[in-house]
Amino acid sequence: MGEAMSVTFSRLSLMTAIPAPGAATPHPLWMRRVVSIAALLGWWFLGICTLALAVMTAYSRRSGTDGTGTLDNAGTLSALIGLALLMSLIVRESYPVPIAIIGAVLVIALSLDPLPVLVAGMHAMRRSQIRVAAPVAALVTVTTVVATWRDLQGRTAHESLWRMWVTDTVDPVAANAVQPPIAWWVPLLIGLGISGIFLGSGYVRRLLAQSQGEADQHRAVAARLGDELAVRTERERIAREVHDVIGHRLSVVTLHAAALEANAPDTRLGTSAAAVREAAEQTADDLHSLIGVLRTGGADVTEAIPELIEVGALVDDTVGHGMNLIATVTMNDVERLDQLTSRTAYRIVQEMLTNARRHAPAQGVRLVVRAYPHEGVLLESANYFPPGAAPFAPGRGMTGMRERAEQVGGEIRVLTEGEVLRVAVHLPWRWRG
Repeated sequence: MGEAMSVTFSRLSLMTAIPAPGAATPHPLWMRRVVSIAALLGWWFLGICTLALAVMTAYSRRSGTDGTGTLDNAGTLSALIGLALLMSLIVRESYPVPIAIIGAVLVIALSLDPLPVLVAGMHAMRRSQIRVAAPVAALVTVTTVVATWRDLQGRTAHESLWRMWVTDTVDPVAANAVQPPIAWWVPLLIGLGISGIFLGSGYVRRLLAQSQGEADQHRAVAARLGDELAVRTERERIAREVHDVIGHRLSVVTLHAAALEANAPDTRLGTSAAAVREAAEQTADDLHSLIGVLRTGGADVTEAIPELIEVGALVDDTVGHGMNLIATVTMNDVERLDQLTSRTAYRIVQEMLTNARRHAPAQGVRLVVRAYPHEGVLLESANYFPPGAAPFAPGRGMTGMRERAEQVGGEIRVLTEGEVLRVAVHLPWRWRG
């Protein structure tokens, strides 16, 4: 049954490593980098075009020409600073707020295009906290409105980027024609619209990322609940099988032992039958307790295991059932020993006595149990091999003791000296709590 349980729970533990149906698989890192680089190149291409037009229109407004001549020092400086601002978009995802603030100051002071500021504001809305992103969004919006208003102060297509879009610049007359002034609300509406598109897209991506995170959390919770349900179902199945099979056999043993006790021809046989009956009844009680833990799942199975302080009762019970046992039990402060270590020690002693009873039933057994804070827990057993027994080979009991000892950082040693099998286990002392 132990092997079946371990296989079952190993299979169930693998369920958490399998993505739930419909779960979104994150994109590989290289794909995200490719998308980021492609977006950066796109922003650079668009930014260089708009920067060139913004510098030329600003130069035309200052010089009163059509912008076809050589840029003055102010225009050249603005172009270089604008290129540097575009280059800063390389770190737009890591430092969107500084880029947006510095870019806003430069755009307003040097008549630059606000595209880098809009891109930085978009990433600030996506990645920064709302208390930081909100002021940045307001600054980006004001910067965009100011840049649009300033551009529309130009009266010809050469002096205004926005007028250039609606003018036939191929026709020299139309390109140099002075156009009527624009109402105050036009740059306001354009600036709000453009900043709303950029900032809104950043906020939408922020909401999508939050929704994705919440969806991942819901899927993780659903997977965990599914695992818990599967474990609960499996525990109920195991409890049902144990109750039906082992419970039935124990009841048969109890019934026959009681009958033998009642009809024993001599006192010795009656005493042995009574011991068998009591052991079967105690085993049935322990089995029912374990089944209750398996079915309810409200407590750890290990809570039903006695602690090391009860090893004396185990020794008395073993002797009472006829084992030739000499035991030395000395311990101090064992009530303050860590529960897991204490229960592990009890189970190891129990397994030592069980192995001796199973493999050498008529042989004497020597048991030593010592538990002190300064030296840990030492468990030793020694027994003779029965005459004609096969050479010692570790079985499931010895494997179980080794696993229990290693679970709490202990170690086990097995030594055969002639016809004597010695088992020694040392567990480190851990204080409770």
